[in-house]
Amino acid sequence: MEIRVNRIVSSLEIGLDDVRMIGIKGIGGGGKTTLATAVFEHISIWFEGASFVENVREASKSSLFGLKELQKQLLSDVLNVQGINVKNLFDGKNQLRRAMSTRKVLVVLDDVDCIDQLEALVGERTWFKQGSRIIITTRDEQVFAKQQVNYIHDPVCIWERDSNSRL
Repeated sequence: MEIRVNRIVSSLEIGLDDVRMIGIKGIGGGGKTTLATAVFEHISIWFEGASFVENVREASKSSLFGLKELQKQLLSDVLNVQGINVKNLFDGKNQLRRAMSTRKVLVVLDDVDCIDQLEALVGERTWFKQGSRIIITTRDEQVFAKQQVNYIHDPVCIWERDSNSRL
């Protein structure tokens, strides 16, 4: 596990002043969440705000307001403020864009299964202050296509793809 954590931390290149997205993909039960949790615990202290959003797939489909609740959680974690009000998904995106642009953040989105979830929660790289890092775990590598992740890690494989590889 330590080797895998170090490989991901290395690919995050925390010292660089860019916005970096890393994908972790694999089968259910393949160790994606465990790996993302270990990385989060290892590096979250280096950021001005951090959020680990678990079970995005399940939470976003559990109710009509699932994605809005995840937006509230993300804002609350990153800003360290309780009782945030999000009127709708559009309002949530606007609040996230404003909040993320003012601080270097670490965001982990666990178990993402569609692009709509990513669009509602991390939108575009321009939402984020330089130095921010986003980690996305999924079973479906195609969710990375629009986000243009820098690296794709597979916990059960020894190879990774960089952003120049075709999906």
